[in-house]
Amino acid sequence: PLVLYWNRDIFSSAGVAVPPKFWDELFELSQRITRKESDGDIVRSAIALGEFDNITHAKDIISAIIMQSGSPIVKEADIGAGYHAALSAQGGTDSTATESAVRFYTEFANPIKSTYTWNRALSPSIDAFIAGDVAMYVGYASELSELRKKNPNLNFDVASLPQVRDQDRERTFGKMKALVVAKASRFVADAFNAATKMTSKEVLDIWHGTSMLPPVRRDMLITPSNDAFRSIFFDGALIAHGWLDPDSKETDETFREMISSVTTGRSRISEAVSRANLSLAQLLAQYDVK
Repeated sequence: PLVLYWNRDIFSSAGVAVPPKFWDELFELSQRITRKESDGDIVRSAIALGEFDNITHAKDIISAIIMQSGSPIVKEADIGAGYHAALSAQGGTDSTATESAVRFYTEFANPIKSTYTWNRALSPSIDAFIAGDVAMYVGYASELSELRKKNPNLNFDVASLPQVRDQDRERTFGKMKALVVAKASRFVADAFNAATKMTSKEVLDIWHGTSMLPPVRRDMLITPSNDAFRSIFFDGALIAHGWLDPDSKETDETFREMISSVTTGRSRISEAVSRANLSLAQLLAQYDVK
Protein backbone atom coordinates (compact mmCIF):
# COMPACT_ATOMS: atom_id res chain seq x y z
CA PRO A 1 0.00 0.00 0.00
CA LEU A 2 0.94 3.65 -0.46
CA VAL A 3 1.92 5.27 2.84
CA LEU A 4 3.32 8.61 3.97
CA TYR A 5 6.99 8.77 4.95
CA TRP A 6 7.86 11.92 6.92
CA ASN A 7 11.10 13.50 8.09
CA ARG A 8 11.11 13.92 11.87
CA ASP A 9 13.90 16.52 11.89
CA ILE A 10 12.20 18.80 9.39
CA PHE A 11 8.89 18.55 11.25
CA SER A 12 10.59 19.38 14.54
CA SER A 13 12.42 22.38 13.11
CA ALA A 14 9.11 23.70 11.78
CA GLY A 15 7.43 23.19 15.15
CA VAL A 16 5.12 20.47 13.86
CA ALA A 17 4.65 17.38 16.01
CA VAL A 18 2.68 14.93 13.86
CA PRO A 19 2.07 14.23 10.16
CA PRO A 20 -1.26 15.17 8.55
CA LYS A 21 -4.27 12.85 8.75
CA PHE A 22 -6.18 14.79 6.08
CA TRP A 23 -5.01 16.31 2.81
CA ASP A 24 -6.39 19.76 3.61
CA GLU A 25 -3.91 20.03 6.49
CA LEU A 26 -1.21 20.40 3.84
CA PHE A 27 -2.42 23.91 3.03
CA GLU A 28 -1.00 25.18 6.32
CA LEU A 29 1.88 22.70 6.55
CA SER A 30 3.25 23.60 3.14
CA GLN A 31 3.55 27.23 4.21
CA ARG A 32 5.19 26.34 7.55
CA ILE A 33 7.69 23.85 6.16
CA THR A 34 8.58 25.01 2.64
CA ARG A 35 11.64 27.26 2.42
CA LYS A 36 12.40 29.48 -0.59
CA GLU A 37 15.22 31.76 -1.66
CA SER A 38 14.61 35.46 -2.23
CA ASP A 39 14.26 34.75 -5.97
CA GLY A 40 11.57 32.15 -5.29
CA ASP A 41 13.72 29.03 -5.74
CA ILE A 42 12.59 26.20 -3.47
CA VAL A 43 15.33 24.91 -1.16
CA ARG A 44 13.12 22.76 1.08
CA SER A 45 9.73 21.32 0.16
CA ALA A 46 6.91 20.25 2.41
CA ILE A 47 5.71 17.50 0.07
CA ALA A 48 6.15 16.36 -3.51
CA LEU A 49 2.78 17.02 -5.15
CA GLY A 50 1.65 18.98 -8.18
CA GLU A 51 3.84 17.81 -11.05
CA PHE A 52 4.16 14.40 -12.70
CA ASP A 53 7.55 13.51 -14.18
CA ASN A 54 9.68 14.11 -11.08
CA ILE A 55 7.19 12.71 -8.57
CA THR A 56 7.72 9.03 -7.91
CA HIS A 57 4.41 7.10 -8.23
CA ALA A 58 2.60 10.22 -9.46
CA LYS A 59 -0.18 8.28 -11.19
CA ASP A 60 -0.75 6.11 -8.13
CA ILE A 61 -0.88 9.12 -5.79
CA ILE A 62 -3.38 10.89 -8.04
CA SER A 63 -5.39 7.68 -8.29
CA ALA A 64 -5.55 7.41 -4.50
CA ILE A 65 -6.85 10.98 -4.13
CA ILE A 66 -9.40 10.47 -6.91
CA MET A 67 -10.70 7.26 -5.31
CA GLN A 68 -10.81 8.92 -1.89
CA SER A 69 -12.88 11.70 -3.46
CA GLY A 70 -15.49 9.25 -4.71
CA SER A 71 -14.58 8.10 -8.23
CA PRO A 72 -13.57 4.46 -8.91
CA ILE A 73 -11.69 5.62 -12.09
CA VAL A 74 -12.86 2.49 -13.92
CA LYS A 75 -16.33 1.12 -13.29
CA GLU A 76 -18.01 -2.15 -14.19
CA ALA A 77 -21.04 -1.44 -16.38
CA ASP A 78 -23.02 -4.61 -15.74
CA ILE A 79 -21.94 -8.12 -14.84
CA GLY A 80 -20.32 -9.52 -17.95
CA ALA A 81 -20.90 -6.32 -19.90
CA GLY A 82 -17.41 -4.93 -19.50
CA TYR A 83 -15.99 -1.82 -17.90
CA HIS A 84 -16.08 1.89 -18.69
CA ALA A 85 -14.01 4.92 -17.75
CA ALA A 86 -15.35 6.84 -14.76
CA LEU A 87 -12.99 9.80 -14.49
CA SER A 88 -15.73 11.95 -15.94
CA ALA A 89 -19.40 11.05 -16.06
CA GLN A 90 -21.05 13.89 -17.93
CA GLY A 91 -20.82 16.25 -15.00
CA GLY A 92 -21.90 13.66 -12.44
CA THR A 93 -20.28 12.78 -9.13
CA ASP A 94 -17.35 11.00 -10.79
CA SER A 95 -16.45 14.10 -12.76
CA THR A 96 -16.74 16.30 -9.67
CA ALA A 97 -14.55 13.92 -7.65
CA THR A 98 -11.82 13.78 -10.28
CA GLU A 99 -11.82 17.52 -10.90
CA SER A 100 -11.61 18.17 -7.16
CA ALA A 101 -8.68 15.76 -6.84
CA VAL A 102 -6.80 17.26 -9.80
CA ARG A 103 -7.42 20.81 -8.54
CA PHE A 104 -6.02 19.90 -5.14
CA TYR A 105 -3.03 18.00 -6.52
CA THR A 106 -1.90 20.68 -8.99
CA GLU A 107 -2.23 23.53 -6.50
CA PHE A 108 1.12 22.61 -4.92
CA ALA A 109 2.92 23.32 -8.21
CA ASN A 110 1.30 26.70 -8.78
CA PRO A 111 3.87 29.46 -8.04
CA ILE A 112 1.19 32.09 -7.39
CA LYS A 113 -0.41 30.00 -4.62
CA SER A 114 0.66 30.17 -0.98
CA THR A 115 0.82 26.35 -1.03
CA TYR A 116 3.52 26.31 -3.73
CA THR A 117 6.06 23.69 -2.65
CA TRP A 118 7.14 21.75 -5.77
CA ASN A 119 8.19 22.29 -9.38
CA ARG A 120 9.54 20.28 -12.27
CA ALA A 121 13.13 21.53 -11.77
CA LEU A 122 13.51 19.65 -8.47
CA SER A 123 15.06 16.20 -8.06
CA PRO A 124 12.84 13.10 -8.23
CA SER A 125 10.79 12.99 -5.06
CA ILE A 126 12.32 9.79 -3.65
CA ASP A 127 15.84 11.21 -4.11
CA ALA A 128 14.81 14.52 -2.55
CA PHE A 129 13.39 12.73 0.48
CA ILE A 130 16.50 10.59 0.91
CA ALA A 131 18.63 13.75 0.71
CA GLY A 132 16.50 15.44 3.38
CA ASP A 133 15.18 18.12 1.00
CA VAL A 134 11.48 17.26 1.25
CA ALA A 135 9.56 16.68 4.47
CA MET A 136 6.99 14.19 3.21
CA TYR A 137 7.21 11.47 0.59
CA VAL A 138 4.33 9.31 -0.60
CA GLY A 139 5.74 5.87 -1.35
CA TYR A 140 5.11 2.18 -1.01
CA ALA A 141 5.57 0.05 2.07
CA SER A 142 8.09 -1.96 0.06
CA GLU A 143 10.41 1.06 -0.15
CA LEU A 144 11.19 1.12 3.57
CA SER A 145 14.41 -0.90 3.29
CA GLU A 146 15.61 1.18 0.32
CA LEU A 147 15.13 4.43 2.23
CA ARG A 148 17.03 3.06 5.23
CA LYS A 149 19.84 1.67 3.08
CA LYS A 150 20.41 4.80 0.97
CA ASN A 151 20.54 7.13 3.97
CA PRO A 152 21.03 5.35 7.32
CA ASN A 153 21.13 8.75 9.07
CA LEU A 154 17.75 9.87 7.78
CA ASN A 155 15.46 10.39 10.77
CA PHE A 156 12.06 9.46 9.37
CA ASP A 157 8.83 7.77 10.35
CA VAL A 158 5.81 6.40 8.51
CA ALA A 159 2.11 7.21 8.71
CA SER A 160 -1.05 6.24 6.90
CA LEU A 161 -1.78 8.07 3.67
CA PRO A 162 -3.77 11.26 4.36
CA GLN A 163 -7.47 11.10 3.56
CA VAL A 164 -10.07 13.43 2.08
CA ARG A 165 -11.95 14.99 4.98
CA ASP A 166 -15.66 14.30 5.54
CA GLN A 167 -15.72 11.16 3.41
CA ASP A 168 -17.33 7.94 4.63
CA ARG A 169 -14.54 5.83 3.16
CA GLU A 170 -10.82 5.41 3.74
CA ARG A 171 -8.68 4.54 0.76
CA THR A 172 -5.10 4.18 -0.27
CA PHE A 173 -3.66 2.84 -3.49
CA GLY A 174 -2.18 -0.64 -3.38
CA LYS A 175 -0.34 -3.05 -5.64
CA MET A 176 -0.61 -6.82 -5.46
CA LYS A 177 1.22 -9.50 -7.39
CA ALA A 178 -0.73 -12.51 -8.64
CA LEU A 179 0.09 -16.04 -9.73
CA VAL A 180 -1.63 -17.46 -12.79
CA VAL A 181 -1.57 -20.79 -14.60
CA ALA A 182 -1.18 -20.72 -18.38
CA LYS A 183 -3.90 -22.50 -20.32
CA ALA A 184 -1.29 -24.05 -22.61
CA SER A 185 0.67 -25.55 -19.73
CA ARG A 186 1.18 -29.33 -19.78
CA PHE A 187 1.26 -29.30 -16.00
CA VAL A 188 -1.88 -27.38 -15.06
CA ALA A 189 -2.60 -29.44 -11.96
CA ASP A 190 0.98 -29.24 -10.68
CA ALA A 191 1.17 -25.50 -11.37
CA PHE A 192 -2.14 -24.92 -9.60
CA ASN A 193 -0.97 -26.90 -6.57
CA ALA A 194 2.28 -24.93 -6.44
CA ALA A 195 0.41 -21.60 -6.66
CA THR A 196 -1.97 -22.74 -3.93
CA LYS A 197 0.89 -23.64 -1.60
CA MET A 198 2.75 -20.39 -2.34
CA THR A 199 -0.32 -18.43 -1.25
CA SER A 200 -1.02 -20.56 1.79
CA LYS A 201 -1.04 -19.03 5.25
CA GLU A 202 2.08 -20.96 6.28
CA VAL A 203 4.21 -19.80 3.35
CA LEU A 204 2.93 -16.22 3.43
CA ASP A 205 3.72 -16.04 7.13
CA ILE A 206 7.39 -16.70 6.27
CA TRP A 207 7.29 -14.18 3.44
CA HIS A 208 5.70 -11.54 5.62
CA GLY A 209 8.27 -12.13 8.35
CA THR A 210 11.22 -11.51 6.05
CA SER A 211 9.88 -8.86 3.66
CA MET A 212 8.25 -6.41 6.11
CA LEU A 213 5.31 -6.30 3.69
CA PRO A 214 1.76 -6.89 4.92
CA PRO A 215 0.27 -10.28 3.98
CA VAL A 216 -2.25 -10.30 1.14
CA ARG A 217 -4.59 -12.66 3.00
CA ARG A 218 -7.22 -10.82 5.02
CA ASP A 219 -7.29 -13.59 7.61
CA MET A 220 -3.64 -12.78 8.37
CA LEU A 221 -4.35 -9.09 8.91
CA ILE A 222 -6.58 -9.76 11.92
CA THR A 223 -3.68 -10.05 14.35
CA PRO A 224 -2.04 -6.61 14.74
CA SER A 225 1.71 -6.28 14.41
CA ASN A 226 3.83 -5.14 17.36
CA ASP A 227 6.19 -3.30 14.99
CA ALA A 228 5.14 0.34 14.48
CA PHE A 229 5.95 0.38 10.77
CA ARG A 230 4.28 -2.95 10.09
CA SER A 231 1.20 -1.83 11.97
CA ILE A 232 0.82 1.09 9.54
CA PHE A 233 1.40 -1.26 6.62
CA PHE A 234 -1.28 -3.64 7.96
CA ASP A 235 -3.78 -0.78 8.17
CA GLY A 236 -2.86 0.31 4.66
CA ALA A 237 -3.38 -3.18 3.27
CA LEU A 238 -6.92 -3.28 4.64
CA ILE A 239 -7.95 -0.07 2.87
CA ALA A 240 -5.86 -0.52 -0.28
CA HIS A 241 -7.73 -0.31 -3.57
CA GLY A 242 -6.81 -0.23 -7.21
CA TRP A 243 -8.46 0.07 -10.59
CA LEU A 244 -8.47 -2.00 -13.76
CA ASP A 245 -5.56 -0.54 -15.76
CA PRO A 246 -5.65 -1.81 -19.37
CA ASP A 247 -2.15 -0.59 -20.26
CA SER A 248 0.05 0.99 -17.57
CA LYS A 249 2.34 2.80 -20.02
CA GLU A 250 -0.53 4.32 -21.96
CA THR A 251 -2.41 5.37 -18.83
CA ASP A 252 0.81 6.91 -17.50
CA GLU A 253 0.71 9.18 -20.54
CA THR A 254 -2.99 9.85 -20.01
CA PHE A 255 -2.44 10.97 -16.42
CA ARG A 256 0.73 12.89 -17.34
CA GLU A 257 -1.15 14.87 -19.98
CA MET A 258 -4.06 15.50 -17.61
CA ILE A 259 -1.77 16.99 -14.97
CA SER A 260 0.70 18.84 -17.23
CA SER A 261 -2.06 20.47 -19.28
CA VAL A 262 -3.39 21.98 -16.05
CA THR A 263 -0.04 23.03 -14.54
CA THR A 264 1.07 24.66 -17.80
CA GLY A 265 -2.24 26.45 -18.21
CA ARG A 266 -3.03 24.79 -21.55
CA SER A 267 -6.36 23.44 -20.30
CA ARG A 268 -8.99 24.06 -17.71
CA ILE A 269 -9.37 21.25 -15.19
CA SER A 270 -12.73 20.14 -16.59
CA GLU A 271 -11.25 19.91 -20.11
CA ALA A 272 -8.20 17.96 -18.92
CA VAL A 273 -10.36 15.47 -17.02
CA SER A 274 -12.72 15.04 -19.96
CA ARG A 275 -9.84 14.25 -22.34
CA ALA A 276 -8.31 11.83 -19.85
CA ASN A 277 -11.64 10.04 -19.52
CA LEU A 278 -11.95 9.74 -23.31
CA SER A 279 -8.40 8.37 -23.58
CA LEU A 280 -9.06 5.81 -20.83
CA ALA A 281 -12.34 4.78 -22.48
CA GLN A 282 -10.56 4.21 -25.79
CA LEU A 283 -7.95 2.02 -24.10
CA LEU A 284 -10.61 -0.08 -22.39
CA ALA A 285 -12.39 -0.52 -25.73
CA GLN A 286 -9.13 -1.31 -27.54
CA TYR A 287 -8.33 -4.14 -25.15
CA ASP A 288 -11.98 -5.21 -25.00
CA VAL A 289 -11.80 -5.42 -21.22
CA LYS A 290 -14.63 -7.64 -19.99
